[in-house]
Amino acid sequence: MNSGSRIRRQPLLITGIVAVCCLCSGVAISRLFRWSNHSRPLVVERTVAGPAQSDLLSTGEAGDTADHIHGSSEAPWDAHLQPASETDGEVLATLADAIADRELAAVLQTMSLAELQTEFGRRLFDRWVAVDPRAATLWAWKWSDRTIREELLRLAVARWAEDDLAAAAAWAESLAPELESREAALAIVGWSAHEARPQDALRLAMHLGDENPTLVALASAAAASWANVDPLAASTWVHGLPANEFRDRLADAVARSWALSDAQAALRFLFESLPIGDTQVQAAIEIVQRAGASASGLVAAIPENALRHEDLRFVVSLWSASDPTGAGDWLNSLELGPIRDEGVAAHARVLAGRGDPTARAWVESVGNPTLRDLTMEYVRAQLR
Repeated sequence: MNSGSRIRRQPLLITGIVAVCCLCSGVAISRLFRWSNHSRPLVVERTVAGPAQSDLLSTGEAGDTADHIHGSSEAPWDAHLQPASETDGEVLATLADAIADRELAAVLQTMSLAELQTEFGRRLFDRWVAVDPRAATLWAWKWSDRTIREELLRLAVARWAEDDLAAAAAWAESLAPELESREAALAIVGWSAHEARPQDALRLAMHLGDENPTLVALASAAAASWANVDPLAASTWVHGLPANEFRDRLADAVARSWALSDAQAALRFLFESLPIGDTQVQAAIEIVQRAGASASGLVAAIPENALRHEDLRFVVSLWSASDPTGAGDWLNSLELGPIRDEGVAAHARVLAGRGDPTARAWVESVGNPTLRDLTMEYVRAQLR
């Protein structure tokens, strides 16, 4: 057949395989042909492929042709051909399961793209992944079609990483940086490792390009998992990164995770590592909120200059609501100035809301006349 020619065909290989299995299992051949006739015809273009990615590896040679489906581009890769009914699907699943494990690779390696996209083909690949995920991964890597290749890799690499993370990670890291799908492979292995082996996941994430949307999500998840186990080591590692938005995101993840075991230490790390701003403040508020009644003393871990940010008044309010005495003692320890004024005003509002008349005395100690007058107006309204 000439390169580039288009032909219409049914998946003949599968038809042959299933027909033999049908005869052996006593399933009526009419059921098979009813499934084939209900399948949507595909237009398949067979083209001569350029050097496959696997040609650059030591894992073997790729074939010299590639199938490209011309049909609905919106349909998922494994949904082009489906059995005509649920019963037919059960028959195909049974037939696929009847093929011996040792024959799976041989059958799959003779399939066209159209045949692989059937329910039967997908079932066989799933079984191969379960039997030999490494071999399935290396075979999936040889597909020239990037969409198909990465869908297959998601299945195979994740299972390989479960069985042998070190080997799967070494394979992904060995791929040449210019190869398509390298970052997809790295991300798949990284997500498989981020809970059990977060440091390995972070190493893999750092291979991803700055523009890869998976970079921050994977690295943050891995950093949080590491902080669950060893927050000091995780925080030290984050501190060593260049000061930029990426490091800030990881510091935020470490602080939130660390707060589950030591909220005060987490807050100190948060304000040592992040510049004052929305990310820092939002994390601090959530940490104090999560502490609830045990929030006493948490605000003391927050540097005074951080209280200049408007939103941190809410943190002081949370502390005052859970432990007004502790909050008051801390406020009295501050030097006179704008920071103390903001904290005292927030504290007085909480006390007034609870009907505590000492709120007036607190307001009178505010040095800023404008803030003092506004707060006193609120306090008087609450204590009427």
